[in-house]
Amino acid sequence: MALLAGDNGMMLTWSGSTLTMLTTLTSSYLYSISWSPAGTAYIVGGSGIVLTYTNGTLAKLATSPVTTTQYRGIAWKPQ
Repeated sequence: MALLAGDNGMMLTWSGSTLTMLTTLTSSYLYSISWSPAGTAYIVGGSGIVLTYTNGTLAKLATSPVTTTQYRGIAWKPQ
């Protein structure tokens, strides 16, 4: 399974054979996706947006946005 992010809040899942568009939760451009060790994907983008993807559900992080600055990347510290 893979996630793809793009312009105007577009999010897609890839099953290995099919692309499926998810519900759009923002109009901001999305720039980076990172999977946490716990299995949740975090998606960051313009206007300080942070989305999460867990068990097939895309959600806006409750504290988002804490800034209007654009987030261009996200990474997890190796354990």
